[in-house]
Amino acid sequence: MLLTIDIGNTQIVFGIFKSEKLEATWRLASDLHRTADEYAMLMEQAMERKGFRPVDINAVIIATASPTLQTTIEAAIRSCSLPAPLLVGPGIKTRLPIRFEQPTDLSGDRIANSVAAHFLYGKGPTIVVDFGTATGFDGVSAKGEYLGGGLTPGIRIASEALVNKASRIPRVDFTAPGQVIGRTTTQALQAGLLYGHVDLLNGILQRIKKEIGPAKVIATGQDAHMFTSLSNQLDLIEPHLTLYGLRLLYQFNS
Repeated sequence: MLLTIDIGNTQIVFGIFKSEKLEATWRLASDLHRTADEYAMLMEQAMERKGFRPVDINAVIIATASPTLQTTIEAAIRSCSLPAPLLVGPGIKTRLPIRFEQPTDLSGDRIANSVAAHFLYGKGPTIVVDFGTATGFDGVSAKGEYLGGGLTPGIRIASEALVNKASRIPRVDFTAPGQVIGRTTTQALQAGLLYGHVDLLNGILQRIKKEIGPAKVIATGQDAHMFTSLSNQLDLIEPHLTLYGLRLLYQFNS
């Protein structure tokens, strides 16, 4: 079985594949203060809850947006006696020509997302929107080239910035208030954060489509569900797109 690990700045997502089937997933908080031993214990406990043991795993692949946390997770993998991981980075075979000017700056999740989008969801132009700590946009051409994309603060980062930098701003849940003109501070924040992010989303997608042509848009990430009913630009949602991309990358490099 293959253990796929997507190390993000907010969460670490784990997935276990048996052949092409995603058998189990779980998430742990990204915490730079947590030790490798702590992560090893949490990983083993999570595997056991899902009905697996470290001995069941014969391969591991990691994509990361946090190099510091990657070092901790690699040590945790060794503590669990798991196989040495394949790391998504320079030199890995993607089967997508990378047109990004500085490929070493690309985080592994963006590569994995683009690989999954192209090889699992059609060969035409594709845009991936990943709603995580940042909201990321990545474009793949009809020829199967990774073109690059855009990054903007995610909705949670925007909310935290307001709370931390402005007075009398409360934290709110991300529920659409039904109208843009909020009648309370909470409604005003919800309207500004949600509808503002929707219009940012729609605007950037329209601009990307002007550059690459009509394209299928695939949404993923922990907050993708917030926008399914608010934007008509999202063609499909795949919460575990990154994990599926990691499975393909492992297959390409085996």
